[in-house]
Amino acid sequence: MRLLPEAGFFTYEPDLPEGSGFPMFGTVHLSILLGALIAGFFYVLLYRKMSAKNQKKSDLVLGILLVLLMAARVLYVYLTGHMNPFEVPLHICSISGFVALIFAIKNFDLLGQYLAIIGLPGTFLALIFPNWVMYPPVSFISMEGFLFHILVAVFIFTGLSAGKIRPDIRKIWKIFLFFAVTAPFIFLFNSKFDTNFWFVRYPSPGSPLEWILKVTGEKYYLLGYAVVVIVFMLFMYLIYSVFGSSGKKRRKK
Repeated sequence: MRLLPEAGFFTYEPDLPEGSGFPMFGTVHLSILLGALIAGFFYVLLYRKMSAKNQKKSDLVLGILLVLLMAARVLYVYLTGHMNPFEVPLHICSISGFVALIFAIKNFDLLGQYLAIIGLPGTFLALIFPNWVMYPPVSFISMEGFLFHILVAVFIFTGLSAGKIRPDIRKIWKIFLFFAVTAPFIFLFNSKFDTNFWFVRYPSPGSPLEWILKVTGEKYYLLGYAVVVIVFMLFMYLIYSVFGSSGKKRRKK
């Protein structure tokens, strides 16, 4: 495995030499995750000590940076002549980047529910099962991919730690409302451009979504996908409820 790309830092996938990527759960991958975990932990501690004004500034900086990273990727593929429908920022994590910026400006609870229940686990899955492993670790796509998803996770964790994002299972309907508004557009885009945003047509290679396909087959994949997403949402709310209740009990003592 090469840390530095043989063809160049900005080489796009079709032009990469064979064997340019890095192994999932290899030394580099796990080192990046460990470094991100440690850095993120200390930043959350620092964020909790900030004044409300500085927290707001931090939220805005992170939100703007997330959108700039997405814009930089789109510009990169455009300038290298590889712009295609798959590079339009419509993935779950990309949506989380836009949502984060809007939430930084105005803390709409609907967006907070989405970030906590969909955005955070989606970001974790992207970091644990990155779909850019075909690129060298030190390349534009790899570095943008890791940095973007790490910053999304940091944004959500700081919001949770400060109580700006308050997961509440009684508000699960807000997430369904979010999907009711956005999902039709995603389905239409996928149908028109033969893309697979949100992995609603087929799972990402190597991801847990492949388990759904093995159980349901192609015919019932979407139904199985929907059931798993709903169950997972309930599970996420349960986790927040348990940890939230534990936190309240400790504060009462």
